[in-house]
Amino acid sequence: MKMTIIAEIKDDDGMEEIRPIEIDVEVPDFEEFEATHNFRELFRQLEETLSGASEKALRLAFEEYLALLSKRNSRQGTKDGED
Repeated sequence: MKMTIIAEIKDDDGMEEIRPIEIDVEVPDFEEFEATHNFRELFRQLEETLSGASEKALRLAFEEYLALLSKRNSRQGTKDGED
């Protein structure tokens, strides 16, 4: 079973500013939780995996955002310098 974590940055009109960042994470099937005698350990591992994947998706989206911001500021600076 897998879970997909998606990070998007959209403008106020809902238009994408960056490409969506998708991170796929393997998660235990429901039966694995039901069959285990160590529920807490399996849950802890899942929580750590999902936390790490969420952080990665957000970090990559933020890097894309900063790259776009830098590109826009660079173009703006070029336009301002042409006056």
